[in-house]
Amino acid sequence: MIRKKILIPNNFRKSRRHTSSLRFFSPRLTVIRAGQPIEFKNDDENSHSIESVNFKGKPDNFFTTGEIKSGQSVTVKLEKFKKMVPYRCRFHPKERGVILMTSKDEKNLTHTEHLRLLTNIAGHEQEFWNLVREIDGEIE
Repeated sequence: MIRKKILIPNNFRKSRRHTSSLRFFSPRLTVIRAGQPIEFKNDDENSHSIESVNFKGKPDNFFTTGEIKSGQSVTVKLEKFKKMVPYRCRFHPKERGVILMTSKDEKNLTHTEHLRLLTNIAGHEQEFWNLVREIDGEIE
């Protein structure tokens, strides 16, 4: 099974490419199949600790990486299925990302399934779009 990679970029906290206090992991949105390994690679000089959060930004204990020191990687495997998994750095809560889970490999999704995945998140459509608006509002 292919491992997905999420990067914590070098100089992440000092990056000028962001126009708000929010910072996003790379990629910002990751699509995985349930059970697919995800590698969090820390290229930043600071330590980070990634944790899943609910739509209100509070930890929900779906997953956590523990501390990832500079130059280290941690791999997690999300065995339980949850369509949308927002996450952040526990040390730096303005650093964020989102994982979308599917029941099949991303390469096998049709364009329609991709669109559905982005717009119909397990009955949480309103929360998803509120989260997007919040992120976009902080970027402007």
